[in-house]
Amino acid sequence: MADIIITIVGAVIAGLGTLVSRYVIPWLRARTDAETLNAALTAIRAVVTAAYNEGVKNGWNGDTQKAWAISKAAEFGLDLTEAQYDVLRKSAVAEVKGIAAAVYAGELNETEGTRI
Repeated sequence: MADIIITIVGAVIAGLGTLVSRYVIPWLRARTDAETLNAALTAIRAVVTAAYNEGVKNGWNGDTQKAWAISKAAEFGLDLTEAQYDVLRKSAVAEVKGIAAAVYAGELNETEGTRI
């Protein structure tokens, strides 16, 4: 009788281990990777925006802004190539233009930046 119970408990534990390794672990990995990616993208977007602001304030050209942004990203432990910077800069510009267009169209409140 004890042998049957031990066999059943072993089978249940093996089944749970299979379920955890097949479904739970990949789900946790995907969730962690997505959260890490979102955090990195937010940090990179902030660096790109800061580079633009510093460039406007100091009269920098695009290459100086790019070098500054890449060095700042490296300080935060983010590897940012020139090609990645160019894509992120274009994305940030498009985002700002979209927000400005919404403000001018009356869809956003200018001071709060929220939809009316």
